[in-house]
Amino acid sequence: MKIRINGEDAEVNPGLLLIDLLQKRQINPAAVIIEHNHQIISCSQFPNTPIQENDRLEIISFVGGG
Repeated sequence: MKIRINGEDAEVNPGLLLIDLLQKRQINPAAVIIEHNHQIISCSQFPNTPIQENDRLEIISFVGGG
């Protein structure tokens, strides 16, 4: 199924949850904010949020530094 991640088209399997997508992309769920179809999703909701055809995701990573 087709979705859009950070402005780029992507193909994912049906039934995928946000947490699955992060694990597949080796992204630490504690280090990102996700906007799912223009709504910020709490990290506690990643395991319960399904991804559907034509969803739009913005994944923003925290970067530490000094």
